[in-house]
Amino acid sequence: MIISELCGQTWTLTKKELLLIARRRWLSTFIRAVAFPIVLTAILASVKTWIHNDGGYGTATPSPIRTLSEAFAVVGDTRKQFVIVDRGLQGADVRAVIDELDQAARDGGRNVQFVTDSRQLIQVCPSSSKGVTSCFGAIDFWSSPDQGPNAIWNYTIWQDSVIAGADVRSDANPAQLYTIPLQRAVDSMISRRNNGTALPDTVLQYPFTSQTQAAVDFRDDKFFGLLITQALGFALFLAMCGITYHLTGHVVWQREAGLLQLIDAQMPNTSRWECLVARMFATHLAFDLIYMPAWIICGAVVGTIIYPHSNAVVAAIAFAIVAQFTQSGQKSTQEAAVIATGLLFPPSSFVYFLVSGAVSEIFSLPLTPHQSIPSLLGGLLEIRVWSLTPAHFLGFFAFQIALYPILAIFIERFLWGCSFRGRHLRSAPEMAGNALRIKNFTKRYNGAAKKRDRTLAVEDLSLDVYAGTIMVLLGQNGCGKSTTLSCIAGLESITEGTIELDGTGGVGLCPQKNVIWPDMTVEEHVRFFEHLKKPSCRPSQAEVDRLIDGCDLKKKTHASSKTLSGGQQRKLQLCMMLAGAILVTVIWLTNGYAWYRIGYMFQSFKDNKAVDDVSFGIMPSEKFALLGPNGAGKSTLISLIRGDLQMDGSSSNAEIHIAGDSLISSPVAAKQHLGVCPQFDAVDSMTLKEHLEFYAQARGLSSKEKDENINKIISRLGLGDHTNKLVKKLSGGTKRKMSLGIALVGNPFVLLLDEPSSGMDAASKRALWSTLTAISEGRSLLITTHSMEEGDALCDRAGIMAGRMLALGTIKSLHERYSDKVYVHLVHQNAPRSTPEKMASLWQWVNSTFLVAETEKSVGGQARFAVPRARQGTQSDQLLDGSHLGKLFQAMEAHKERASIRDYSIGHATLDQVFVNVCQGVDEENSAAVHRGGGLFSCVLGRSK
Repeated sequence: MIISELCGQTWTLTKKELLLIARRRWLSTFIRAVAFPIVLTAILASVKTWIHNDGGYGTATPSPIRTLSEAFAVVGDTRKQFVIVDRGLQGADVRAVIDELDQAARDGGRNVQFVTDSRQLIQVCPSSSKGVTSCFGAIDFWSSPDQGPNAIWNYTIWQDSVIAGADVRSDANPAQLYTIPLQRAVDSMISRRNNGTALPDTVLQYPFTSQTQAAVDFRDDKFFGLLITQALGFALFLAMCGITYHLTGHVVWQREAGLLQLIDAQMPNTSRWECLVARMFATHLAFDLIYMPAWIICGAVVGTIIYPHSNAVVAAIAFAIVAQFTQSGQKSTQEAAVIATGLLFPPSSFVYFLVSGAVSEIFSLPLTPHQSIPSLLGGLLEIRVWSLTPAHFLGFFAFQIALYPILAIFIERFLWGCSFRGRHLRSAPEMAGNALRIKNFTKRYNGAAKKRDRTLAVEDLSLDVYAGTIMVLLGQNGCGKSTTLSCIAGLESITEGTIELDGTGGVGLCPQKNVIWPDMTVEEHVRFFEHLKKPSCRPSQAEVDRLIDGCDLKKKTHASSKTLSGGQQRKLQLCMMLAGAILVTVIWLTNGYAWYRIGYMFQSFKDNKAVDDVSFGIMPSEKFALLGPNGAGKSTLISLIRGDLQMDGSSSNAEIHIAGDSLISSPVAAKQHLGVCPQFDAVDSMTLKEHLEFYAQARGLSSKEKDENINKIISRLGLGDHTNKLVKKLSGGTKRKMSLGIALVGNPFVLLLDEPSSGMDAASKRALWSTLTAISEGRSLLITTHSMEEGDALCDRAGIMAGRMLALGTIKSLHERYSDKVYVHLVHQNAPRSTPEKMASLWQWVNSTFLVAETEKSVGGQARFAVPRARQGTQSDQLLDGSHLGKLFQAMEAHKERASIRDYSIGHATLDQVFVNVCQGVDEENSAAVHRGGGLFSCVLGRSK
């Protein structure tokens, strides 16, 4: 494939990822991809501001000391108390100072109190838990030249904890407001008493701190650097690693749902590597675009706040690189371990890179590629470091960017990717008219250790499928059908042989179960696969609309796939397969997942009704088939009968009776008569008998009743050989029998069976039908099914509904009323390569020989038409009707060679034809729209008391 087409596929896949992640889930994506990393990074970066000092260290500019009156004025009405400790000194000098100080304090608006002992200060000036009081200060006079020891002035100034600390940028530090003005005032009073000399009016003060501003800044940087090395480095990584969980979870979810395999299988690339590279690069690119705003903002925050001396781009790149990987970080203090973990694990490289930057910031130096940590530290910090430089870690990042995508592609290829070994896409001339060619295909599962335990799924299969034909693989469960289709689709590898496909138009795949994106609309699904399969030829809107309309999804074009019914989802799967004008399609049809099936819907949509005026009853020992197209309301009806849903308030006359008890007025009693077998087996990690015992206890059976009932069920269903086996290891048919046994626990009168034979082969189905016939004696069976063969062979009566009951009666009466025709199937001699001219000649003979009532479109050299069983009126055109089958056979044999007929079949109508004829003309969207209950409803099940 040329580069431009590969780039087109990559961009298509990228847009799909952006649609799913950024548009459909915008709020959760915004929180985890933008808001969370930015907020957490900002919080972590602000730690530097929280722990960093705000300056004010060193030596201040000289300023005059305030007088005591000026200090009182600055303090204002706070700290009104002023205390003088008077120890009873009687000297004239000390009494004069005390009196003058008392008067100065009172003039300054202070409340002066005298105490005789400094221990009384605790009561006069009580302190808070932080050591703060309401006192301006206290002074304690011990002696003076006239009295006291040593004949000197001795006094003590008491202050609380407010005087701690200083800011050299301010002249209003506590010491400058309280201590120094008080000391200057007392010293001035003493000086005047000693020699009559007053102190100078202006005395300068020089506030200073014990540490310089540079020393404090270095201490804070050192602490923050150590904090990064010990904790914040990894915390910053956690802030940015959300993409690892987001991307990984998104990819794994798609892989579990089978979406990645579906994409790989339908990409028309000749090389498997191209599919993987395009898909993985698209996912990477989409998540990069989503997370890029957060990376840029976080890089700017980190570069501005945490690493102001380094290049912010370096920090941003470090964040962006580490967020691409899903490895877990490790930590080591040894150089060898640093090299090993840094080289192999991106988170470790990221943390080491942050540590290197943090050490550079301690010294206010930019982060340079060749600056090692030991050369910077010089023994200043007591931490064990490595000698690697930032250049080493940038090299590690480059190595990881190149290595991990390659490793991811290899792992994806060998564990999960589609297999191209033995599978080849050929051109149309090479295929010589074949769309598929299988030669000596063998598939063996070699997982077992012993060779004899290895499973041979398919052995030496060879077949050709002509272009324009439909080939159906039939076989019992486990015969290798799904394995063969998986290998054709490239979902599994081929052990031996080759599979060749016409790859000129790509390959379409319709897997066994619905594989769709719940949040994408029908149109978005179709456009995605159109662009993926034909990157160089984009379809027009008319082509997309035509494909959607052809699959009967026109009214659901802009609806999310999760709102579609099961059958509509199957149609969407068909659209996805046919998108891109593919030539080879691979479809699983053996799972019982019908094209017309509605899933359990428990939600109302506007005013549409799912069940509208439905009434029917089931007699004891009767098997009743409930049929209908997808969205017909069958599952809603079953949910109403089970009591899972309540009917609308408008349904005042609605009634549901189960074995004589009303589900509305006596729900507990009614449910005692009901047994339910769901479509999907409810399997737990228990044995078969433990399952039955659990449900018996849930029904409230006594110990004796439980044992008798379980033994009878096991014997009746032929489960004796599997009693003590884990149910998860049993075959699908045995699991269905167990589900039927669970429904029979408690011997209920009414059984609800939801597609009981889904996923079974023909032999297993017939065995189950025999079992159901055997247990139906005395019970009423309500069976929902999309297998018309099952309804025809098993049931006594049937009801066909599409919101309302369209037809109701015995199987025989439905045949007579709605399909009283004989159906003829012809195969041309040259099928499947019959030319249009030869088919036109065949139809000309048919129209000239038979009274044709209806026809179907010819496909692959086949012609189908219906002949009425009886004429209406008298006609002399000599055309044959279906009143005498012998005449039809005679006409076929007589003209077989002339009409170029290789094979033919003639038969009466089946329930399939009845179903189609009944549902013909019914507007599914209007008459069978989903609603929670609705309309008038009446149902009588089982016997009356």
